[in-house]
Amino acid sequence: MVKRLTTALSLVLTVAAVSPAAAQKRGHTSGTTSVKPALKFLDAIEVKSAGEAPDSLSKLTFQEPNLTQPLTVTEMPAFETNAVEKASAVQLKYALLLDTEVEQILDTQLFSAIDEWYGTRYQLGGSTKEGIDCSAFIQVLYSQLFQIPMPRTAKEQYGAMQPVSRTELKEGDLVFFNTHGSGVTHVGMYLQNNKFVHAATSGGVMISDLSDAYWVKHFFGAGRYQKETELPTLSVKP
Repeated sequence: MVKRLTTALSLVLTVAAVSPAAAQKRGHTSGTTSVKPALKFLDAIEVKSAGEAPDSLSKLTFQEPNLTQPLTVTEMPAFETNAVEKASAVQLKYALLLDTEVEQILDTQLFSAIDEWYGTRYQLGGSTKEGIDCSAFIQVLYSQLFQIPMPRTAKEQYGAMQPVSRTELKEGDLVFFNTHGSGVTHVGMYLQNNKFVHAATSGGVMISDLSDAYWVKHFFGAGRYQKETELPTLSVKP
């Protein structure tokens, strides 16, 4: 009997000792693992399932394109297309050099004559394709294109021209420059779009822009041929 009471008392003491430890263990575990509070939503907000579209999207309507109507493509004007297709190599080249439209290169004879000399090196006193200076180049063009004999020097050519305003320049007019501080020392032929062709000391026969700072600084004047003027002739070798 005493043995049974002793055994029962031992069990009671064991359970009493284990229970606080278990409670302490549970308390330690709960301290490290936070329990997420229940989510609360604002009023009037409804979360729908992924497969359910919102009401605002369900009310949208999408109109299918009408594939029966042919698509329209904006085309270039016929005259522009034809002008480019029919343009010669000379017209295309000088349209680029003058920064203008191909259809503006009308005098193909003029630009073909220029092209024969384009790139020829500069040579003071020269008058051939081995080397040519500015006034001789003007002689060549006026003789070949207009059958007009021109004086030999730029200064003499300036004296043979009727002065015109820079704002009234036309294709074929001459433009003159003072590059050395002693009157007219350089000459070129005006083309269009503020461009002129000349035999330059720096690059030979080339096209330059009157609005470039150098030419603006040294511009002397412009002239147009006077038909009634008698000019001395001077042959220029090709």
